[in-house]
Amino acid sequence: GDLKRGDIMILPVKGARQIVYPFYQTKKPFDDVRVRLALNLAVDRNKIVTSILQGYARPMHGPNFAPGTIGYDSTIPAYRYEPARAKDLLAKAGYPGGFEATWQISSGAFLKDREVAEAVAGQLRQIGVNLRLVVTERPKLVASFMSGDWAEISSTTWGTVKDPDVWLTWNTINRKSFVDQQTMDLLLKSKAAMNPKERENLLKRLNRHLHDHPVWLYVYAPDDLYAARKHTGWAPYALRGDLGYTYYWVPGRQ
Repeated sequence: GDLKRGDIMILPVKGARQIVYPFYQTKKPFDDVRVRLALNLAVDRNKIVTSILQGYARPMHGPNFAPGTIGYDSTIPAYRYEPARAKDLLAKAGYPGGFEATWQISSGAFLKDREVAEAVAGQLRQIGVNLRLVVTERPKLVASFMSGDWAEISSTTWGTVKDPDVWLTWNTINRKSFVDQQTMDLLLKSKAAMNPKERENLLKRLNRHLHDHPVWLYVYAPDDLYAARKHTGWAPYALRGDLGYTYYWVPGRQ
């Protein structure tokens, strides 16, 4: 709000970075896909984007990468906010009264990351899921995720390159917390595919599988925000020409 005063203008760009929260799939209760789906259905993403992020983000409904990314699929449906269905899934999974878990979050590393996590935790309390938020420095978050020494839910980010192979591989292969075999099979097949169209179709299948059988909690993809004085005439744009990249150059007029 304050940045818009005087001769300052905000220059948002729809980037490709996505903030996601991995579930530790070999720890209960997150070894059950019904629990993981329940949490995704209990988050009101649109409310978070409009209220906390003031519209400077897009809601995530599965990984779905980003427009311009290999494997992006515009037909994948958005998660509806369905707390009643979420409660039913928890009951069927054996948690009718909910459960408690620990969530390692960052603070100040990404746009409103702590505020978003607090809002998500508040929404999940409505279905009986009580999360203890542990603010963790970003380097420690990354190190603990790589070693497998972390709590039931962590925090990570991806999407900063057009080809999802790099960040899918980093987040899944040889991770103690990740055991979804179909994801691994589709990812390895896409790595071996020599035909670009075949590879794209495999990544689309993977994309849809990760929507229907979530292994992460998906919430938001933040805009990239720049501020400049109005008289400069600066304007950000995607250097690579699509939303699959979030490396931007802000040129000045000569």
